[in-house]
Amino acid sequence: MTQKESLNSVEIAVLGIVRSFHDIKIPVYKGLKDWCTHFNTSLYVVTGESGNSIHNQLLPCGNQTFMLNENHLAEQREIKDKKLASFFSSRQNRVNRIAMIRDNLRSYFRSLQNTPDAIIVVDLDLLKIPSSASLSHAVHRILAGNSGVICANGIERFMGIFHIEYDVFAMGISVDPWKQRRLYKDIMATIPYLYRTPLESCFGGLAVYDPKLYLEKSCNYYSAERVDDKCEHQSLHECLREQYPTFDIGILGTLKTYREFDATILNAVLFLLGILLLLGVLCRRRKRMTNNRKRQE
Repeated sequence: MTQKESLNSVEIAVLGIVRSFHDIKIPVYKGLKDWCTHFNTSLYVVTGESGNSIHNQLLPCGNQTFMLNENHLAEQREIKDKKLASFFSSRQNRVNRIAMIRDNLRSYFRSLQNTPDAIIVVDLDLLKIPSSASLSHAVHRILAGNSGVICANGIERFMGIFHIEYDVFAMGISVDPWKQRRLYKDIMATIPYLYRTPLESCFGGLAVYDPKLYLEKSCNYYSAERVDDKCEHQSLHECLREQYPTFDIGILGTLKTYREFDATILNAVLFLLGILLLLGVLCRRRKRMTNNRKRQE
């Protein structure tokens, strides 16, 4: 397909997931409105909420915003697994649940028989998403047939100071992308503009797809054979590689997303240190009081 000159004539479908619509942060909400202003955009948002109490005027793309419930999508695919609610009990079960939600959304979108110029898959719990100007570079590469999948340059923010590389699997740092992180300055040295093959998989919180690839029926996010170190995007991309051996996948350095570093473990450690410090202060205070009483005696 040839590159279109006007962004408003470029049709994009944005497929996003978030626990609750109210969890979408203001910069992301404004970013979505920016996309809807500059592109011919349809926005599909899957949440865990039942019902839709959001007024149409508050939706980022107005009547082109479609709020979907994850359980309803599962029923449409005749997936009635009662154990879905327990999938958050471990990291890997959480990945399985998200994989199934993404597959259910793909199936729903496929049933609409709508073929946009590009499909954008995005996590809507991010701190910030790319501007329409940054997104246009990726979309036009898809339109020109230069790329099949273009991923975001994902950045994790830690304590508001340090920027940490999010998608470490793409950079080949570790076989387990959850265990290692690297300072963001290193990734920029690697991909000042576009880092391409030999990437196996990537995401970074956002990816722009050639619709033919993304809607391939024989490939899924969910894989019963998934091992502990594999995220759902790897499963999809490995299958796509088998179906389309020459498709190009890369990271666009200027397509930046930001998310908060998961500091759950760090917070727990700091809490314990705080308790130990408090106990130490109380012990010293008690010791001083005991010594004072002895002197008075």
